[in-house]
Amino acid sequence: MSSRTAGPNAWILLAAIHYRNTTGYTGYDAMIDGIAPWLLSLQAGDGSIKFGFNGSGGAMQERSTEHNMDCYAAFNTYASLRGNN
Repeated sequence: MSSRTAGPNAWILLAAIHYRNTTGYTGYDAMIDGIAPWLLSLQAGDGSIKFGFNGSGGAMQERSTEHNMDCYAAFNTYASLRGNN
């Protein structure tokens, strides 16, 4: 199993939403609606997003400012897409 981290997934979410908004293609909606809650599941008690999961499936407790900024942008874009802004 490979590691899964918040930042790259936030970028995938942003790209998929941008593609949907630009082309109208909805074939990635299931992926969009899967990534957003997965990222939210990484939220810590202080509101920050934890780094993700290591290759063994264990949660990484570290926080990354960059990943949190990526998630912030992704969550705002997702909320706009779903009318929850």
